[in-house]
Amino acid sequence: MQAARDLGASYVIEGSVRKAGERIRITAQLIDARTGNHVWAERYDRECHDIFAVQDEVVAAIVTTFEGRMVAAAALQVRKRPPMTFSCRAGSWPTPTWRRRPFRFFPARRRSIPIFALLGRYWFDTDPRTLHEASLAAQRAMELDSNDPTVHHANGMVMVWLREYERAGVHFDRAVALNPADAQIRADRANWLRYAGRPAEALASIDDALKRTPFPPYWFWVIRAKILLELRRYGEVVAALDNMPKKDHPAWLTLAAAHDHLGHAALAAHALAKARELRPSISSRELIAVNPYAHRDALKPLLDGLRNAGLPE
Repeated sequence: MQAARDLGASYVIEGSVRKAGERIRITAQLIDARTGNHVWAERYDRECHDIFAVQDEVVAAIVTTFEGRMVAAAALQVRKRPPMTFSCRAGSWPTPTWRRRPFRFFPARRRSIPIFALLGRYWFDTDPRTLHEASLAAQRAMELDSNDPTVHHANGMVMVWLREYERAGVHFDRAVALNPADAQIRADRANWLRYAGRPAEALASIDDALKRTPFPPYWFWVIRAKILLELRRYGEVVAALDNMPKKDHPAWLTLAAAHDHLGHAALAAHALAKARELRPSISSRELIAVNPYAHRDALKPLLDGLRNAGLPE
């Protein structure tokens, strides 16, 4: 049985249901209707003794996961904008619709979207006031709904950049418990583990996130590559970033450092040049500001490699 539901002008969910004995398997995939690219896919295996409960569970998981993808897409677009043109008004974000009934963000989730956007701006302007604004927005979202996975996800990310690692972990664990199907939350949780000084656990976490979606966002591979760089597994860094046909400047920087440690001076210089084309102002000082490590030594493989390749202080 095939089914498709229109989620507005841009996205379509396709799925199928199969039954074997007392078990059913439901598959769903999210497709960008403009490009035909797969954005996300998941499989659900359940007992079918209560088919209506199964239906409600799967629909809730799909909708919540889809909303998380929309939040991530919004934050990504903000990161691509020049800082001066940034807008974080909650009402400026498009709201997708479900064919059978309106699909709207709950108030707390609606407030969560600007939090991701503010963090995106902070990664560009490194202004402490931007981070403070994100922190205030995270607190307001928690006051509205402390049982929403998107709210906990956003709060976890803010706590990481505030270097409050224990509080960040509480939020990420809660977000995963509330929405275990969302691989994006697990990937950002891996980032928290990395910054908190637990790279082995971080690698297991990002690998788990990659297994949970056959079409992972490219930034999953950047996280994996950065963890491998900290573990000084430089050849695996290069292999991880080979999964990115189009690299952003953090990916190029990570690749440059890995090549330097491997003794590939020309490749390191080329990768650094690519990073500086995308981010001309990049410097060691900026990297220290936007990488909130609990232990500064964790940043040493990146900084040493880039300095050798020619990155300015």
